[in-house]
Amino acid sequence: MALLRVNGLRKEYGLQVLLDGVSFEINPCDKWGLVGANGCGKTTLLKILVGEEKSSGGSFIFDEEARIGYVPQIVTCPADVTILDYLLKEHNKVEKRLREAEKQLAECAPEDLDKKLNAFQRARDLFEEQGGDNYAVQAERMLAAFGLANRTKQTVMSLSGGERNLVSLTGALLNRPDLLILDEPANHLDYVGIAWLEDFLKKYKGAILLVSHNRYLLDQTTNGILELKNGKISYFPGNYSDYRAQKLEQQIRQEKEHAAYEKRLASLEAMILRIRNFAQVYDDKRWGKMIRSRESKIEQLKQTAVQAPEREEKKASIRFQGESSHANIAIQVRGFSASFDGRLVLDNVDLDISSGERIALVGPNGSGKSTLIKAIMNDGHWENPTLRVGPSITIGYCSQQQETLNPDNTVFEEIAISGITNEKQAYDLLARFLFFKEDLKKKIKDLSGGEKNRLQLAKLMLINPNTLILDEPTNHLDIQTCEAVEEALSDYKGTLIVVSHDRYFLDKLATRIVEVDNKKLHSYPGSYSEFWFHKKEREQKEAKENKQNKQNNKNQNPNKAQPSSNESKPLSNNARQKLAKQEADLTNKIETLEAKLEDLDKQIAEAFANADHELGRSLSEQKEQSQQELNSLYTEWENFLNS
Repeated sequence: MALLRVNGLRKEYGLQVLLDGVSFEINPCDKWGLVGANGCGKTTLLKILVGEEKSSGGSFIFDEEARIGYVPQIVTCPADVTILDYLLKEHNKVEKRLREAEKQLAECAPEDLDKKLNAFQRARDLFEEQGGDNYAVQAERMLAAFGLANRTKQTVMSLSGGERNLVSLTGALLNRPDLLILDEPANHLDYVGIAWLEDFLKKYKGAILLVSHNRYLLDQTTNGILELKNGKISYFPGNYSDYRAQKLEQQIRQEKEHAAYEKRLASLEAMILRIRNFAQVYDDKRWGKMIRSRESKIEQLKQTAVQAPEREEKKASIRFQGESSHANIAIQVRGFSASFDGRLVLDNVDLDISSGERIALVGPNGSGKSTLIKAIMNDGHWENPTLRVGPSITIGYCSQQQETLNPDNTVFEEIAISGITNEKQAYDLLARFLFFKEDLKKKIKDLSGGEKNRLQLAKLMLINPNTLILDEPTNHLDIQTCEAVEEALSDYKGTLIVVSHDRYFLDKLATRIVEVDNKKLHSYPGSYSEFWFHKKEREQKEAKENKQNKQNNKNQNPNKAQPSSNESKPLSNNARQKLAKQEADLTNKIETLEAKLEDLDKQIAEAFANADHELGRSLSEQKEQSQQELNSLYTEWENFLNS
């Protein structure tokens, strides 16, 4: 049975029709990507499905037994909400439903017993499926796996964008969804986080509906693509690359069929014209019959006509004119160190970049990539021995935080800084970056993130730099605009230094990877895929060697206890025996209480089934007390293992 059926869904904002009869269904094994231009309605569609917005028409229905997980593009909540509060929100609703079912069962009339008992059992099953009373413990374990250990008391809004995404993903996964709905989950994640997400989604057992501009992520994780265009939705089997190939084949076939239709139509119309000319000279009723016959054929042909293929959405037209410098050295870094928020991020690093090179600077969030770039922009010059920039080098800079733009300027005022003298010139340029004439009067602070990035790129076209330093230039851009930027940078002759987490983008452009890792810079010739392959190969080799070393140490000292980091001597036999006894005692107590709770569940259900509500309430109180004891034992056991 389908997990989700969508039928003729519509969404209108005034006169604008965003969704126009959208229909599709998702089955248990489907992993579908949802793609389309910015503003086409992808996020709106997801918000309708999860109940955050209302549709204007049509319907959708989820399998009533299916659990749905949703990770929004932007995670927001009140400023005082902690991570634990955020994660417990949905589980608290489930527990409240269970308590209400218990109350109704205890107070129900005999004739309603079966109905209330079934409702109670469904509520209890859902509660237990979500981890029951151990839900909070499971949440802490999952957060630890995501690198957010011991931070449950921290507020959600104090986290970075990527960390908020992980918290939201944790909340969705804790409910063990059958369908996971994700809106740009890779936003704000670094290259390690995106690789983890890719691996996770590939292995995920449930169904997925994924909105993403990350083409590599779509390629690796999806088995179907939904394209939303002009309010309509189309399905393409396979991953993103398969979708692009099918779209191209479809367009070529449609162009050929439409050309054949146009040719046939022109031939029939020409034939009718000749017959009319004959009919004017020769008076014969047969000419009229021949004309009517061919007119009938034209009508039949038009009814089965192959329409001309739709034109693709307008694509940004970008070209960077800069030429490569004749100097050998573009940028040279010697013994550079830097701190961020009081933390050392780069320690005595060196880097040589030659003119014409195409460098990708990669590393985890907060590793110092942007810090290095900003230092070069602010302090780099030929006389600076630490951050030397070639004297003939002119740098164009696109900032991740977009601080190169004055938020109080209008779009026209900002572009005029680079030499534009009138609004016509400004519009002629900005139209190539998908701006409209009315956008010229907008304040920079009122633009979207994607519009600001496009404006930064437009300014770079005007100054013709021979070196481009681009810090996350494709953030907030849709796939088509990303591809336009790629094409422009592929043709660019100057030196290119780019920071990006978009693997597809980097594979097309970079010929050398510089990784920021543990306060140092490590250089790898080749593409990003080659760098990543060798990185994973090296990590697997190191892990294997570490495992082998541990096994060798164990084999050499089979009876020798390993000292902890705080001990200089091995444990005595008596100490080892005492620890083993403590662990065994804790394990036995936990197993005994778990068995008791299982038995109490059966007794409670039996008591309510026999309408013995007083006994049911009494047993429920015993269960609650036993559960608290078990939670304490779990905590004691975890502390013991970590000691």
